[in-house]
Amino acid sequence: MRRRGYRPPALSLARDVLVLALETLTRRSSARLLQRLSRPFAVQSEGASRLPDAPAFVLALNHFSDGASGASVRAALDAVAEARPALMERVLMVGGRRDRVRTGALARVFARVGTALSAWLRRRWSAHFAVISMEGSRADLGSLRAWKRVAAERLSVVFPEGIAGYELGAMRAGSGRWLATIGVATVPCAVWFDGERWRVRLGAPIAWAAKAKAHDAQLGLAIASLLPEFLQGEWKRDLARWRALAAPSTAATSEAL
Repeated sequence: MRRRGYRPPALSLARDVLVLALETLTRRSSARLLQRLSRPFAVQSEGASRLPDAPAFVLALNHFSDGASGASVRAALDAVAEARPALMERVLMVGGRRDRVRTGALARVFARVGTALSAWLRRRWSAHFAVISMEGSRADLGSLRAWKRVAAERLSVVFPEGIAGYELGAMRAGSGRWLATIGVATVPCAVWFDGERWRVRLGAPIAWAAKAKAHDAQLGLAIASLLPEFLQGEWKRDLARWRALAAPSTAATSEAL
């Protein structure tokens, strides 16, 4: 498979922003917005039968830079909606917020406008946003606890990677450890663009290890195992080691049966 990234067409991106603004200004249902935004893309998905029957779980997916994160979320939600449409009524997008230092007068003006617009949209669309404040590389515990209080009733969508890129990067420190304690299942999800359509692959809920220090690695391996090799990044090597370690126990189990 050829390596192809995805950059949203300018007109498509402008349309999506306009729809978001109109829906927000008129205070219409955010569920309708999510359903509408997911439709323009051709999406091929697999693994929907692995979704838990529970009314709430965390969808943990990879994400991309160059403005493609929004498109990948839409593809993932489209795949989930096809199997469990009722979940779309209570989607919760979980994202980080970090104070950034801008240099130059023009950059500071754009930063202030962007911050004000983002805050306004979050207030208008607050039922579907959980913002985690970041202090350096660490998440604010108060923000995390606020999310945890509502996680039992929502489909939460998270990007556990520290930095968006093309290949899957390192998990944000502590992301797996936190998800293991949140009280609902974590479903790994891989999303990528194959040149013609978005591909979505859903995995089985993660069975967390007894040792908390292994949870970040578990999370990364679970997502990487669903991606094609050219998007696995450095996780490809870790996956090979993990599969080699798992092979003897699998063989022993087969012989016993």
